[in-house]
Amino acid sequence: MPHNYTNLSPSEFETLAADILSAEHSVTFERYGEGPDGGIDCRHESANGEVWIGQAKRYKNVAALLRALPKEQKKMQALEPRPSRYFLVTACSLSPGNKHAIRQAMQPFIQATADIYGADDLDARLDQYPLIYRKHYRLWLHGVEQLNQYLNRAQYARTEMVHERLLVDAKSYVVPAAQAKIDEQLTANHCCLIIGDPGSGKSTVAGQLALQLQIDNPRAELVWIDDRDVAQALQLIRPDSDQILVLDDFLGATFLDTVGILAFQRDWQTLLFKAAQANGKLKLLFTTRTYILEQAVNQLGGGQRAINQLCRQAVDMQHSNAWFRAELVYRLIHSAGFTQELLSALLADRLYWVLIKAESFSPRLIRMFCEKLTTVTPQQLRATVEEGIEGQQQLWQEVFQRLSAEAQALLYLCGLAGINASVGELKHSFNTLYHGLYGRVAALSGFDKALLELEPTFITTAQHLDEIWVGPTNPSLVDFMYNSIAGNHPLIEALIQSLEHFDWGLRSFKITESSSNPIVLKRSQQDALLDKQTGLLTQPGSNLMQMLQADSVGWSNRPATFGQKLSKLWQVVKQDGRAAARLMGKLQELLPESEGWSELFKQGDMAELLDLTRHLSSQQAEAIWLTAVDSLLNSEDAAALAGFYNDHPPAQKVLKLNRGQLKKNIMNACSEEINRPDDPDHLQAVLGDLYLIEEALNFDVRLLVEKIYIKIFEENKEGREHESQKMIYYYFPTKQDKQSEIENQLFLIHDEVDGMFSAV
Repeated sequence: MPHNYTNLSPSEFETLAADILSAEHSVTFERYGEGPDGGIDCRHESANGEVWIGQAKRYKNVAALLRALPKEQKKMQALEPRPSRYFLVTACSLSPGNKHAIRQAMQPFIQATADIYGADDLDARLDQYPLIYRKHYRLWLHGVEQLNQYLNRAQYARTEMVHERLLVDAKSYVVPAAQAKIDEQLTANHCCLIIGDPGSGKSTVAGQLALQLQIDNPRAELVWIDDRDVAQALQLIRPDSDQILVLDDFLGATFLDTVGILAFQRDWQTLLFKAAQANGKLKLLFTTRTYILEQAVNQLGGGQRAINQLCRQAVDMQHSNAWFRAELVYRLIHSAGFTQELLSALLADRLYWVLIKAESFSPRLIRMFCEKLTTVTPQQLRATVEEGIEGQQQLWQEVFQRLSAEAQALLYLCGLAGINASVGELKHSFNTLYHGLYGRVAALSGFDKALLELEPTFITTAQHLDEIWVGPTNPSLVDFMYNSIAGNHPLIEALIQSLEHFDWGLRSFKITESSSNPIVLKRSQQDALLDKQTGLLTQPGSNLMQMLQADSVGWSNRPATFGQKLSKLWQVVKQDGRAAARLMGKLQELLPESEGWSELFKQGDMAELLDLTRHLSSQQAEAIWLTAVDSLLNSEDAAALAGFYNDHPPAQKVLKLNRGQLKKNIMNACSEEINRPDDPDHLQAVLGDLYLIEEALNFDVRLLVEKIYIKIFEENKEGREHESQKMIYYYFPTKQDKQSEIENQLFLIHDEVDGMFSAV
């Protein structure tokens, strides 16, 4: 519908331009007025300092606009920094020729005619963004009825689509025990908050309850909101109508990143107030994850009676147990469309047990797997079922292709990152990768929506140390991601540039020809990755560890040090002369002076760091070797130095002059390690180091060997056991194994499950 933009004041037109540019490019354009800012109407500055300028020209005709552009072009030339992109928004209609002339007049700032918005373009954007249309009421004040018809038509289409989806889901819906409690909440308070872990069925239950309410009251309008926009829910409330509002995952994937907490709290409280005042005409269903609700409650604080009451009465979904699995598989098989021959083969061999016990059990995957089984022959059925979901690479491909662009980008990164990747680092990488893949900035909520979309089918999340950590669901998914990345060179290059963590690149990509990593790189990509990894040497990088002290288990985030990362990188590239030389060229500004190597040796692997000194100047290397003699922390360091002494004649020549000090420090390091409380396996490793030292340096280590044997076989263990309680061990965490618990439950209901399937 065409609009007369001259009805707006200059300030209102500038605000409209800023709103449309912000929505169109998924960034925030700040508004400026006339004055100190040189007449700039709106401006966006990216994190890397790139500046975009937006100008609103409320001219009635094109001729006047074109006359004003030379002055505008000079004004942009004078800006510091100069804008990299310029958008022109005008109130007059523009032909293709007009846009070409405007672009020529504003060179080099207007990159394409798509960055020029005439009246026709504004009309189209207002149709695309109805919330902006509603905000600028002077455009439609004369046609409120037209606006209402438009909004009602859009809402009707949304309601019809959700209704159709819920009807399909109803065929395989398993009623949970918690549903009765949810019904009670809706009857008493007209609202209910459903919480639970990802994949527990919160959204499914909310949808089926909403569908039942709509069936019971055909006049009721169903509104489904899944973008955390509580303010939008308020705008959609119609006091004269019966409505059912479902706000799915309304706190998002991580409330820690939510902005505007006070506004969110106000809108949430208002929504609950509206439901209380509607006397049953408005029903509200909220869903969220348990740990996200805990975050939100902690950040929001108290003082909001309606919110506090809703949270206290939240219904926790606890039905993802063995019987839930069995009944869901039963319903999916029943509704999948199996032929009689396939169904007979499935039941005769009781192959449904394989589906029920699947380690990668997910309603979405099981549904798709059942659909796949309907396409095989009865003779192929057993082999296909026993191959399992993990073996169905084609199935992974089909599910992956159904994901949004945001979810696909995040899943690529999760495949590289492995278990326990920090949400903060993933988000930074995601924004870089998304821009690299699609040439545009990701929406502000894009990362959160991707997390919600991927969990629990593709990824799992856990909260430790007030942060969320993400990992793939199983190794077969990682294999699939590697296969998807391999050979896709534009994707590989975008991934390399997006890396935020040192280990992600080193774990996945074949940085040298001799590397065993799965993703093969071209020579130019190897160089780019090596440059990227070198830049990440000084970046902290999260490192989630479990901490075991006595019988208690905790968590610790211990980022790898510069020395640790340098040791790992050198171990990978040292056999490749070209890569080693390139790395050494990059390291010149990063390596410390000779005296600083003492700290480097404490951080990293002594053997790798000593090997690296072969590529330094002789004067610098000699000073570092002497520093190494005084930097031995344990027998492993001592054995590394002894081996280097034996294998590298220049080092032998220098250290032989200080052989007495070398022997003293090596023996002291080994003796002190033996004295520390330790287990027999550790002492056995020290013994191996002593034999290496003896062979390389011909030192007499018999007294230390005897000391180890005495310690291993001494009879008085009580003192050592008491002392060992103080020891702290760190190791990479493992996912909690729930599969055994599920199988124990299934054993108890085995006969009942067989009886249920015999009636298919």
